[in-house]
Parts: sequence; C-alpha cells; structure tokens
Amino acid sequence: MYGGKVFETTPGDASTMVCGHFIYKAHVGLEFGAGYRLEDADGLLEGSGKYRRHLKLRSVGGIADKDVPGFLRQAFALK
Repeated sequence: MYGGKVFETTPGDASTMVCGHFIYKAHVGLEFGAGYRLEDADGLLEGSGKYRRHLKLRSVGGIADKDVPGFLRQAFALK
C-alpha cells in the first residue's frame, strides 16, 4: 500500500507482521506494528500513536546506532 515491504512470520498472514521497511527520499523507515511493546530505554523509537513505533535510518551507520538488530530480536520474540 505504501510502497514498502513487510516481514511476517507466516507469509501472507498480516496478523503475524513483525515489521516493515519503507524507503523515503531522506531516510529508510523501519516500522514496528507493535512498537509500543518494545523495550526502548534509550528513546530511539519514534512515534506516539497507540501501537506503532519506527526508526528513521539516514545512513548505514544508523543500523548499529539505533540498535536495529536488538529491536528486530524483540519484535520477532513477540510473535
């Protein structure tokens, strides 16, 4: 719908969505549908909606700087 890709633990089953990535002109957004449930002691996740939180990655270094592997581990553990 928004031109991105989503990752599901069961392909084709939207209820198993772990996260999605979306490419914008100035950044890549990594969105977590249940982001409100993720531990974020450093305040790296953005968004204030009821459920979703996201990371804006503006460089390859952002993957480590924003602990993408840690957030992915958490998100997959929720499923």
